[in-house]
Amino acid sequence: CMAVVVKPRKLEAVVEAIVPHGLPLLMEKPPTLTSAGARRLAGRVKAPHVVAFNRRYFPIVERFKALVEALDGPYLAGGTFCRSERYDSQRFAQAPDAHDFPFMIGTGIHGINLLEYLFGEIVGCDTSPVTVATNLTRAWALQLRFATGLAGQMRILPCSGSSTEWIEVHSQRRSLYLHAQD
Repeated sequence: CMAVVVKPRKLEAVVEAIVPHGLPLLMEKPPTLTSAGARRLAGRVKAPHVVAFNRRYFPIVERFKALVEALDGPYLAGGTFCRSERYDSQRFAQAPDAHDFPFMIGTGIHGINLLEYLFGEIVGCDTSPVTVATNLTRAWALQLRFATGLAGQMRILPCSGSSTEWIEVHSQRRSLYLHAQD
């Protein structure tokens, strides 16, 4: 097997060179810096190849997923993904050749991937960026639509007062919450 640990700017080219050998492949995120590049790789790279979205393998996440799957009639799911003092996007915007990726591509994607793992494919997303007046960073409020018909919401805050994340899902008779400190 191959474990690929290179800077994100180089990952796509390295993976393209490895794929023809048919070896199992583990790569870090992001697979590329563009959605077109990610779609291109997804068309070429097949299981047992894995991008290292590790949260889905946590035992507590597996237990939460089982509870979600047993939930009768969920109608709303979502999460909040907070980090403290993360200026990745600003550094990338100022010097893209010196910094690997903006916050959403390098870190925020973990929260999005976790929601998809728990609730199914996200098929629609309306975003509302929020500029933090004190430091001019950007946070996001997302309205999501899952392929299952489930409605969703997500908040991604790279510069908040904590480094934490939580997921929630609601049905008429039961609500479930998963909270984790990073």
